[in-house]
Amino acid sequence: MLKNLFRPKWQHSNPTVRIQALETLDEAQDKDRAILLSVALEDKDPQVQLAAYKRINSLDALKEIWKKSQNESIKMQVLEQLFQRLPDSERSVLVSQLVKSVEQDADQHKLVDFLIEHPVMEVAEVLLPKITEMDALTTVVQKVRKSEIQLQALAAIDDEAALKLLTKTVNQKSVLQVIRNRLKSAREEQQKNDEAQQKALHVCEAMEKLAAAEFDSQYQSRQKGLEVQWQALDETTQAPFLERYQNALKTSNDSIEAHQTEQEKLQGLLKTQGEARRLIQTITDWVEELKHNPVKDETDFGRCYHLFSSQWDELNTQNDLPSLIAEQFVVLMERLSRMEKSLLAIEQGAVSSEHLSNWKKQIERTPHSELNDIKAQVKDAVKTVNWPQEFAKPLWVLHAAELISEIDQRFKKEQQKARKKREYLEKKTRHLKGHINQRNLVAANKMMNYLRNELDELEGKDKNYIESLLNKAEESLAELRDWHNFATQPKKDELCLAMEALIESKMEPLALAERIQQLRDEWRGLQSSNADTDNEQWERFKAASDKAFEPCLAFYRQRDEVRATNLSLRHKMCDDLEALVRNMDWDNADWKNIAQIEKTAKKEWGDLKPVPQNEHKSSQQRFNSVIKTLRQKLDQERDANLTLRKELVEKASKLPALEDNRKAIEQAQALQSEWSSLGMTYFKAHKEQWELFKASIDQVYDKRNSERKAFKQGLTDNADALKQVVASIDKLAGLEDSELAKSYKDFESLQSEVDLSKALPRNEEKKLRQTYERSCQKYLERFQGIEGRKQNAQRTVVFAAEQLCIDAETAFEKGELKLDDVKQQLTELDALPDHLQKVFGRRLEALEQLTEALLTQTHQQNFERLSTLAIEAEVATHVETPEAWKPQRMAYQLEHLQQGGLQASAKPQDILSKVEQQWFEVGFVKTADRLQMQERIAQCRNALYS
Repeated sequence: MLKNLFRPKWQHSNPTVRIQALETLDEAQDKDRAILLSVALEDKDPQVQLAAYKRINSLDALKEIWKKSQNESIKMQVLEQLFQRLPDSERSVLVSQLVKSVEQDADQHKLVDFLIEHPVMEVAEVLLPKITEMDALTTVVQKVRKSEIQLQALAAIDDEAALKLLTKTVNQKSVLQVIRNRLKSAREEQQKNDEAQQKALHVCEAMEKLAAAEFDSQYQSRQKGLEVQWQALDETTQAPFLERYQNALKTSNDSIEAHQTEQEKLQGLLKTQGEARRLIQTITDWVEELKHNPVKDETDFGRCYHLFSSQWDELNTQNDLPSLIAEQFVVLMERLSRMEKSLLAIEQGAVSSEHLSNWKKQIERTPHSELNDIKAQVKDAVKTVNWPQEFAKPLWVLHAAELISEIDQRFKKEQQKARKKREYLEKKTRHLKGHINQRNLVAANKMMNYLRNELDELEGKDKNYIESLLNKAEESLAELRDWHNFATQPKKDELCLAMEALIESKMEPLALAERIQQLRDEWRGLQSSNADTDNEQWERFKAASDKAFEPCLAFYRQRDEVRATNLSLRHKMCDDLEALVRNMDWDNADWKNIAQIEKTAKKEWGDLKPVPQNEHKSSQQRFNSVIKTLRQKLDQERDANLTLRKELVEKASKLPALEDNRKAIEQAQALQSEWSSLGMTYFKAHKEQWELFKASIDQVYDKRNSERKAFKQGLTDNADALKQVVASIDKLAGLEDSELAKSYKDFESLQSEVDLSKALPRNEEKKLRQTYERSCQKYLERFQGIEGRKQNAQRTVVFAAEQLCIDAETAFEKGELKLDDVKQQLTELDALPDHLQKVFGRRLEALEQLTEALLTQTHQQNFERLSTLAIEAEVATHVETPEAWKPQRMAYQLEHLQQGGLQASAKPQDILSKVEQQWFEVGFVKTADRLQMQERIAQCRNALYS
């Protein structure tokens, strides 16, 4: 006891006293730093050594401790601190010194033990490459408590058994997950290797099977496919089966080579037979062509005929051709031989175009009674040539047939004409008898003269028959003439007087001409067959008629000028139209303009009236001819366009049946464009075809409209379904926490109902997807915040309990504490956890034992405890410590270096939670001081959670 009175307290025999004495030393003083270093190295109590070490901050002192200390725990803490504080160059030297003693050691387990004792990443980077034994690497992963080192060692382990063992012995989740991934990859790799080996075996067996099989059309392609599969394998996979594969491949190649040799032998014979068949096919095609197209050049035909014969002879001498092929050739050549004979007859002059031309001219100018000779000549020529009926007839044969037909038609027409003429004259003879019986001399005279003139057109018995009828009628007509001459003389005198009275008449020209014509008609009605008796009266009547008609001549002369002008204009119109027809480029004609020209010409032609009567028929025929030509051209164009429109209608009718409606619409649009580009056609036919065309096109567009409607409805249904899911998720997000905690499966079920690949309305798509994502995010935030809200609610209760204690401590200071009331209020906080109930209960019970004398000491101790907790929180959350407390922070860091190293992987929020738990246990502290510490804790929380 006495010796303790005369030596420093840091040398006191009581370790507690020595520790308390160390707290009074200042490392900034050289003397104190030396004492702290000495105690850290030499003191017999590990706790005293640790207390001294925590007071040391100098790097040199720390290096000294690391070199000389026998306390391994302190050495590890010092080492951790040195690695944190030393620059890179010094840290490298430190690593070299550290591993120098073991890096040459062949025993890898000693290296592992060293690494376990020194779990520093820099050390691991040096030693791990030297550790190659699998059990040594496994030990590193199992025992080193630093995940970075574990993962680096794990990267060198590829043994599946070792990885399986580690899954049972490693507890750290991140490392365990890597091990499981490595195992999965190893299994997949092994499975891949097994599959490759199985595939190599399959290819080898398939090649052997192919080598043993008979050759067929697919033999080479199967071999090629197996070769491609084999080449796709790597050499390692091929190795076990390489010899088997090569042997099978050689056998297969031998089979292919033998087959090729056999094929080459047959090739010559097949080639010859093929050429013979091609020759026969060529001749067959030629024969078929000659059936439909006549020979154009007799010389070419003969050359081809003899060329085919020579080619056949050459082929037949090289090889014995099958009898069937030979028979086909003989049949074909016999057919061509008949044509050759016919062509030879033509060439020898049996018939020619000159013959045909002469016969044509003779037929046109020869009376029908002499046409039989020409017909016989034509038939003899056709018989001499004897053209084969199976082949297309040349033009001369067709023309000869036309000539014979034309002659026959001539005979037939002449016979019909003679029959009709006889019947007509016979009918007119009956009319003549009628006029005689009715005593109509004028009509009877006219009819008799007419029949006598027409009688010359008949021949033979027809002429004799009609002439006998006329002779009988002549006797009756002579009696009528005698009677008529006696009865008409007084009437003619009256007509002369009437005509003479018109000479001085003031009648209009047309009315006068009409009256003159009326008197003339009456005169003609009184004429008799005796011209001599009529001459005197006729001269008087005619002179009066000519004199009376003079005023009409001027009128008719002027009308003739109008007719001549109209006729001239009509001729001019015909000239223009004929020039148009003659000069028009009909391939590029403006058909609408031509149709308008035709329409306008018809109207203008009708306006050009009257014309001279004798020119009316010829001009009208000329106009009709050119208009007919125009109409024919227009009709050809209309017919061509109508045909094209019908083709478009046919194409359009097939569009509704196409499965790809988009393609159908494209084709429909093309057809519509093509339809609009077509020219004119017949109005009624155009309307009919347009209705058919439009009906087909409408079906295509109706189908598209239906698809669009269905598509839009699908979009709407997808949008409605997504909106319902969003509403359901929003409803889940609005649940109370107790119900919300049970709703995650419902949320996952709703998510599974959503297929975001489905199309949505374009104007809503972005908004709907964003709404869905926000709803999911909102739910997840609410769900994930359950624990936080629960903790916040709990923290509120805890803070309320703490405030009760603070208020009680303040009341204790003032002498106003009613402890029972406070305890009662504390027990009423139902949500306060039981262990905190006990913590705050002990804090209140401590007030019962607190006295005035202990008040200051208790305040100081508790205040220092709060400051230590505040510094611990600031270190964990990297918050700046107030300037006045920085020395304490440094001391804390030195003192808790080991714990800090152990807590390096701990989460800041866990440390802060631990600090807050300890905070609540600290009792009486003056209000101002507690508030100061509370602000520092609040800053740490804000820094961590803001």
